[in-house]
Amino acid sequence: MKLFLDSSPSLQKAVVWCKLVVLLWHPGTAWGRSWKDIEILHGLSPPLSVQNLLKIEALKTEVDPLMQQQQQGQQEEQQTQAPESAPVVSTTSPTVSSANMQTAAPTTWPPTMQPRNMPSPSPTADRSQAPSSLAPTSPQPSNDPSQMPTEEPDRYPFNEPPIFPEPWYFNYDTRPGARYGPGYATLVKSDSVFSTEFENNKWADETNGVDIAADPDFYWKEFSTDADGGSGPWKGVLANRRPSRNQCGNVGLQSPINVRHNGLGECEETHEIRSKPGDFRLSDNDVQKEIHANKLRLLWKRRPCSNLNLVACQEPDPPMADFPNGWGGYADAMHADFKVPSEHLLNGVRYDAEFQVFHLHKDRRRMPTTATLIRATDDGFNWYFDEALQAFQFEFHRDELLCAAKQRRERKLVQDFYTHVIDDQPMAVNYANSTSDEISDYRNWAKYSIASDEPGYIEDLKTERRRLQSGVWDPHHPMLEPSIHFYRYEGSLTEPPCGEWVSWFVTDIPMTISTDQLEQLKYILFNHVDRDCRRTSVHYEQSVARPIQETTNRPVTLCTSSDFGPDPQ
Repeated sequence: MKLFLDSSPSLQKAVVWCKLVVLLWHPGTAWGRSWKDIEILHGLSPPLSVQNLLKIEALKTEVDPLMQQQQQGQQEEQQTQAPESAPVVSTTSPTVSSANMQTAAPTTWPPTMQPRNMPSPSPTADRSQAPSSLAPTSPQPSNDPSQMPTEEPDRYPFNEPPIFPEPWYFNYDTRPGARYGPGYATLVKSDSVFSTEFENNKWADETNGVDIAADPDFYWKEFSTDADGGSGPWKGVLANRRPSRNQCGNVGLQSPINVRHNGLGECEETHEIRSKPGDFRLSDNDVQKEIHANKLRLLWKRRPCSNLNLVACQEPDPPMADFPNGWGGYADAMHADFKVPSEHLLNGVRYDAEFQVFHLHKDRRRMPTTATLIRATDDGFNWYFDEALQAFQFEFHRDELLCAAKQRRERKLVQDFYTHVIDDQPMAVNYANSTSDEISDYRNWAKYSIASDEPGYIEDLKTERRRLQSGVWDPHHPMLEPSIHFYRYEGSLTEPPCGEWVSWFVTDIPMTISTDQLEQLKYILFNHVDRDCRRTSVHYEQSVARPIQETTNRPVTLCTSSDFGPDPQ
């Protein structure tokens, strides 16, 4: 039998091929690519034992001479072919003739893979453009028998929950069997009265609900007491509201809602919302640009102290607003969030996105918050909104580069391991980024590790940075809040802990942006990869909007200029 195999190079290759498939089988593995590229292109997943790696190296020594012999034979045949005769690429495995035991034409196994009409995974300069679908106009031969035609991947895929999530983890999965989502609304009839209840509300599950306060970076502890981690000039302002308490299961004062005048009250506000832009530019370090799992956030630096009667507390100023109906003076803006799609409905209509600006009022111990819904149109480019969008784009690119640097360091460590331990040529088997709670997805690592090598990539970053060196950015600018009229109601945060300390002022006219800007906003939020190369988004079907909550008997009023008295400003 050994002599029989020695006389047949095709059978030798077939045997080695079978060994390799058994050892390295992975969706998408392609014959003809270099050994170094196997893991890079197809995400060879951990763990691989040293014993298996040694087997791979041994198979390499068997296959390489056969491949070289194959390539040499193919080159010789191509030289003898007539010029008009094109080489035939076969998708079948090598066959053996029973008459003379000769191998089939060398063109059966081409030395390299043919280019494929698939989108490039490399980052593009224009994040707002959808990836092109370059489907072949006619069937193309495949060089890899294991490859099957596949649909274009989802532009914004759902990120499955970690295997062992942290206690504060939540997402927006509204399916009936979801383990970490906000639930879904159902109609319940009681005494001839219909009401809305939420099934499978895991945000408020009594046993396994979201313990958002356990997060070391829990945002709302800043406004708690010393004992609960309060800090800064606004320490203790929300202490009576118990910010660490999960209220996502409450009914009656939760947000968002379908905003419309319900006739349960009349407007009591006596003037429009008066605002001041503050002292900060978007390029300042005093304005943090944060890409969260469920929002894009602008976070303004706090003033030195809370007593505005003291000169020391008056500068520098964050943006601020004077709200009507007895709020008494200006309230500082704490942060602003962008959500996709809109969380509130406006007269039954859900819009493409929503912009929320949260202020803190020291005396009322509440957060008056403006919300502007966002509508995208083909010709609706909004240059003022675009300044914030490009600030987040800069952060998105910077995290890509930090991820690339991390991966390159780790790949070098892995290669050094093979060089010094196995004493052979290093193989780029990348299994370095596993953590206790999840395994990072490295199937698309090339998208990030070559980002800085793209022509003009670094220069584009510098251009984006220069664009942000403009003047003060006002979150209450008329291009962001196009109307002085608003709907008014009392509600809550729209994410855990769902605290019921928010007074909502919802602008009656939506902001307009372009469809390209909307796509860029979605791309940044849904496709973000942090500096540790982890996909961060918790969206479900391109949504980080909490389901609509019951209005119950809350007054929702519309305030217009006819309700406002004379305004000296």
